[in-house]
This record gives sequence, structure tokens and C-alpha cells, in this order.
Amino acid sequence: MSQASKTIGEIDDMDKDIIKDLKDQTNTLQDTTKKVQDADEYYNRSNTVIRNMMTRVFTNKLVLYSIIILLGLLILFMLYIKIKYKILGERK
Repeated sequence: MSQASKTIGEIDDMDKDIIKDLKDQTNTLQDTTKKVQDADEYYNRSNTVIRNMMTRVFTNKLVLYSIIILLGLLILFMLYIKIKYKILGERK
């Protein structure tokens, strides 16, 4: 009888150790899950920032090219006016 009680006590201790290990593993898995979710959130934020940067780059290029075209047209207009008045000035 005492041998059976001793064996039951050992099994009970093993059960407690197994339950403690399982709780520790559960906590580890929960912590890991939280870290993965945080990493995913940071990844999504970085994608949003990169998309915003790409939009700004496109907008800046569009404005720059528009200014270049406008200045080019202005130079051509000024040359046209200068040539027109030069020709008109020679006719007088």
C-alpha cells in the first residue's frame, strides 16, 4: 500500500510539473503571438509611409516638370515677341 501511495505521489508531482510546463509554454506562445502581431503592425505602418513617400515623389516630379514646361514656353514666347518686334522695327 505504501508503495502505491508513493507512486501516486510521484505521479501527482509529475502532473504538477507537466501542468507548469504547459502554462509556461502557453505564456511563451502568447508572447510570441503578440510580438508577431506588433511586427505586422509596424510592417503595415512602414508600407503606408512608403506609399505616402512615393505619392509625394510623384507629385514633386509633376510640379517640377510643369514648372520646366512653363518656363520653356515663357522663353519661347519671349523669343517670339523679341523677333516679332525686331522684324516690325526693321520695316519702319
